[in-house]
Amino acid sequence: MPTSLRAPAYLAVADDLRRQIEHGDIQTGSPLPSASKLMARYQVSSTVIKNAMRELRSTGHVDGQQGKAVFATLPTGPAWLAELIDAGTALASLAERAAQDESKSAITRWKLALGAVPEHQLRRPDAAGASANHRGPAVSNDLPKR
Repeated sequence: MPTSLRAPAYLAVADDLRRQIEHGDIQTGSPLPSASKLMARYQVSSTVIKNAMRELRSTGHVDGQQGKAVFATLPTGPAWLAELIDAGTALASLAERAAQDESKSAITRWKLALGAVPEHQLRRPDAAGASANHRGPAVSNDLPKR
């Protein structure tokens, strides 16, 4: 592994495996090499491989459990994400045209789509004003309460 990489080793390994899965070098549904083979290939520790697998699992690029076979998968977005993207695209299109009467319906659609996002996917400021320490879209404080 090149020493010029600035990312942590586990991210470099995860990025390389992710690229191989997305480009079909590792076929979807096929098992990834064993941890010991990955350690030898990338010349890294078992901890680096475990963290890389955890990263790939979190992005939906692998499925399986440590100690058992881990299979390549392509991530699929949840339905709420597709709806949120569609609503955002519609809102951007309306903003470009600056049509006042249409923008209200797009904003309503955007708020409804945001309301469908599972609570654990939202990053809200904590009581001290600092962001929560997990991934997810940043949202404003004026979201409807659930």
